[in-house]
Amino acid sequence: MKKIFIATSASVILLLILGITSVNSSDKIQDAVGINKLINTGMMPSVIVDAGENIDKVKLKSGFIHGLPDIINQNEILDSVSQLEPKSWRMSTIPIYNFVNDNVRSKHDTQITFVLSDLFFSVYGVSNNQYSLDLESECDSSNKTCIQSFEQFKTIWEYFMEDLMIKTVQNKIHIDYYDVYNEPDGIFNGFTESQKFEIVKITHDIIKKHVPNAKIVAPSTNQFDEQHLTNFIRYIEENNLELTALSWHEFDDPDAMLEHVKKMRFIIDSTFEKKQNLKIQEIHINEYGSNDNQSVPGWAVRWLYSLEKANVDVANRACWDMGSGSSVWSNCWNGLNGMLDQDNKTPENIYFVYKAYAELDKNRIFTESLGSHIISLASKNDQTEKIHLLVGNYDRNQNNVVINIQNYPYDANTIQADIMRIPNPASASNVITEIQTLPVSNGMISLSIDSFENGDAYDIVLSAETRYVDQIPGT
Repeated sequence: MKKIFIATSASVILLLILGITSVNSSDKIQDAVGINKLINTGMMPSVIVDAGENIDKVKLKSGFIHGLPDIINQNEILDSVSQLEPKSWRMSTIPIYNFVNDNVRSKHDTQITFVLSDLFFSVYGVSNNQYSLDLESECDSSNKTCIQSFEQFKTIWEYFMEDLMIKTVQNKIHIDYYDVYNEPDGIFNGFTESQKFEIVKITHDIIKKHVPNAKIVAPSTNQFDEQHLTNFIRYIEENNLELTALSWHEFDDPDAMLEHVKKMRFIIDSTFEKKQNLKIQEIHINEYGSNDNQSVPGWAVRWLYSLEKANVDVANRACWDMGSGSSVWSNCWNGLNGMLDQDNKTPENIYFVYKAYAELDKNRIFTESLGSHIISLASKNDQTEKIHLLVGNYDRNQNNVVINIQNYPYDANTIQADIMRIPNPASASNVITEIQTLPVSNGMISLSIDSFENGDAYDIVLSAETRYVDQIPGT
């Protein structure tokens, strides 16, 4: 077990010397004289939480993509899913739709995004494994992997969409977002940019004809391409389309994602300046996270923090292959994008990060991560009088990571700290929990983690009583 101890009063005195008695903005912290030098020597707290400063309620709808096999024991997995409280689920198969719609949607206000191109290829493709089409003038008419002309494709696509929307209305299928296509560069080979944009217009017009208030998402590209997305936004404006969300995938750097979202919001604002009624309202990062760090708890905290900071509306965790050699399997179709093992029962360490994230109250409070590569989210609940922290390390081992909670708002001389270490599976396999009693002094609480290992995350709840520890799913 990693040793977690109460920080000495030295850190409190240091804060008073620097004049940081109440943290109201990141500017006040950054202006402190010599702060970087103090951080490097380990004298300064790595994380400051101001329980007296509320920030906006979280609007991010976080969730998953696919994640489950078509045939599954619902009773076995439902509890595991429910504890994650997914607010978004992106999918393309009827069995997963039925599972989410029947068991998850109403309970957790889960919004369903359905990928239309996946369904198209499952109907018109050579096999369930074919999710692309080549545009080739010399294509053999009997070859379903290619098509001779864009006009021919449009005829097929229009028929598919009309049939789909008629059945959707007749059967009262609930879909929150219609996602036109997924990663168009990989599925529409030989199609021009303008042709891909026209597919969106065709889809938009048919959907709106049958469901006028439908929400439509596009273009869900496999990466951020500023010029392509800018051209797409202008196409939407020029053709007076009602697109609810602009979407793309982010697999690399969360910091870069922050800048990408900022750029796109600026372009949207300027493009629709005279057409506010048609302005694209939402940003969806409908696949995020890399294969390299998909199982690392500290990186999961970093992504969730960055998605919230970027004010993203909807985000879906990406899915990847797991295992090696002959034991490779995809967590697109088992294990809920890495939350569970291939058996769809046993929780992976990353599961407990997303469970903790689901348990955070929507009322976020100010946090500032001063130490490098430490990131944190925090919330408070005035009814239960609980402060909840989720802290992650996404780069290197760090010693004496001090966490200071300022302006503790509740009447108490001591509180219980319920602490769960969620280790990087590369270094440890099992989560570790402990409970400590911490003093409250002038509205301040301090604790320290003597060795915060690379990739680890900590789920910390401060309250007058210890929280009920649920049985770990799958045990």
